[in-house]
Amino acid sequence: MRKKIRSIHIILFVMLFLVGNFIDISTIHAEAGSRTGSIQISYKGRNSSDKEVTLSGAKFSIIPIQYMKNNELVWENGFKDSGISLQDTSAEAREKQAKQLFAFAKENDISGLMQETDSLGRTSFGELDEGIYLIAQIENVESGTDKFESAPFLVNIPSEINGSVEYNVTIEPKAEWVSPETPPNNPDKPKDPVPSKPDKPNTIQKIINTVKTGDTTNIVAWFLIAIVSLGLIVGFYKKRKMK
Repeated sequence: MRKKIRSIHIILFVMLFLVGNFIDISTIHAEAGSRTGSIQISYKGRNSSDKEVTLSGAKFSIIPIQYMKNNELVWENGFKDSGISLQDTSAEAREKQAKQLFAFAKENDISGLMQETDSLGRTSFGELDEGIYLIAQIENVESGTDKFESAPFLVNIPSEINGSVEYNVTIEPKAEWVSPETPPNNPDKPKDPVPSKPDKPNTIQKIINTVKTGDTTNIVAWFLIAIVSLGLIVGFYKKRKMK
């Protein structure tokens, strides 16, 4: 009887051990398969007075670029033919790749989920599967009389930060200050015509005019003298003839 009870205890122990291991293994695989991450954006900038401002109302769009399959990154269907390589993971290369991917997305009408920053300049994208994501600001954002924009950027889920793997990533995009355009005053009002100044004769022209005026005066004088002289001659001739 005791042997029978002991055998039952051994069988129950083995069954509990196996069931416990099975539950642990199932839990591990379930957690590994459903592991997702998030990207939180904190958006601030400096205005024309070099004062830090919180940028609320900024629109950011997130577009999946690559996803993880069998421990390898695979291109999303829309970007398979982009011809863009993501092998270089340096900061400079990533910046260039993000701009190229965003340009490709616009050319091919590829859009993503869009979120807007709140009053604290924050927004987030959650439930993100492992992969690479493109985040781009849509249009400028205004703060007072200043405008700001951020270049598109790439984010990995998960990302390695300070030596540790993080699934929940916080990003602070670099906000570039956009100088406002100065509109012309009264653009619809035609400009007043500039009054034309009379042409001033140069020195040579003055001399020519002076010479011309002198010539005319001399001719008139000589003409009068000739008439008077002719009259005197005629008078003198008649007087002599009468004698």
